[in-house]
Amino acid sequence: MKRERIFVHLPFKMLDEKFPIMLEKKIQPEFYIPADVVDSAPFDKLRSVKEALEDAGLSCTIHAPFYEMNLGAVDPLVLDAVKKRYESFFPFVELLSPVAVVIHTGYDRWRYNGNVDVWMKVAKQTLAWIDENIPSHVKICVENVFDEDPAVLCELLEETSERVGVCFDVGHFHLFSRVSLEEWLLRIGDRIKELHIHDNDAREDRHWKILSGSAPILSVINWAKERDIIFTLEVHDEKGALESYNLLLGL
Repeated sequence: MKRERIFVHLPFKMLDEKFPIMLEKKIQPEFYIPADVVDSAPFDKLRSVKEALEDAGLSCTIHAPFYEMNLGAVDPLVLDAVKKRYESFFPFVELLSPVAVVIHTGYDRWRYNGNVDVWMKVAKQTLAWIDENIPSHVKICVENVFDEDPAVLCELLEETSERVGVCFDVGHFHLFSRVSLEEWLLRIGDRIKELHIHDNDAREDRHWKILSGSAPILSVINWAKERDIIFTLEVHDEKGALESYNLLLGL
């Protein structure tokens, strides 16, 4: 697989420690930008990062803040806070000019007792607003987290622009889905723009290196490798991430 299709998770807080290593190895980062980093507004550092990536001929993707970030927040005060957080995040997208931005929906059926309609109306409006405020060349990838089937993502994306799609997280699928991989790919496969690849034992969200658990990693990779899809490794230990990266390169 070509290097330009592969990205590796890098928390922005680990930038000083890990980014020089990734540059040396020509590994493209997916920066996770948490809320406290957004508030610190390290724009000079962002410009330096962008320049370093350009000099190395590399691209990046960005994972937006996700804690408490609910696209369909029913309480207007909560929704206002979510939008303010995104407004403070948008300059990061402008400065880094990533290939894609990954966001979470904030939905789970237990919180809303299965009443998706009240959530969905607000979530569609919020996603359309995000689409309007992110540069048009950047893919917007909505990630499955607690989703037990693809229904919510399917409905959420019904009226979006083509550059808005799905970040299919294989580890989350393995942990939370109640339907088959085939059903997911059949229903949302044409909207998948990015994969989050990590493994687990179907008991907890372990973020292990690939092929060390029981998630259907190879099935997803084989399905995706001939398609225009980004591969992002979300392996949380350095040795495992590098081993997974080298495995992907060999496929």
